[in-house]
Order: sequence, then C-alpha cells, then structure tokens
Amino acid sequence: MIQHLKSLHLPVTVVTNRSFLHTFDIKILKENIDSLCVSVDSIHKDLYCKIKRHPTEQYHRVMDNLHAVAEHKMNRYINAVITK
Repeated sequence: MIQHLKSLHLPVTVVTNRSFLHTFDIKILKENIDSLCVSVDSIHKDLYCKIKRHPTEQYHRVMDNLHAVAEHKMNRYINAVITK
C-alpha cells in the first residue's frame, strides 16, 4: 500500500509505536515514506511496561526499533500524549 501511495506522488507518513517495526524492511520503508511518526508512551522501561502492560522484552524490542530508525536517518518525529 505504501509503495502504491508513493507512486501516486502523495505524501506518505506512517504512524507507529515501533513494536512491529522490526518486521519491515527499513530500507524499503525509507524509500517509500516521507516521514515516520513514532508514538512514545515512555522511554523509561518500568513506566513503559506499566503503561503498556507489556513484558520487558517488548520494551527492548521497541527501543531497538527506535535505534534502527535513527541509524537509517529517516525523517521522523515523535508523538507523545501527556497524561496525569
């Protein structure tokens, strides 16, 4: 779908929480999107796991995915919801 939208010369932004980003070929993703919006609940492991109710392994996968995006120098921005 992303490649099709790009072929139509439409701006393409992907919004993700990064948990499944490792399942995509980042090189192909980079070639076909204009920006990547990363939704972040917390960068702190304990708080992330509490908010998301995920095991520690999920937190590490998400952080690894974020580092992979940074290494590929993708056009990205961060989305964060601040709650009390």
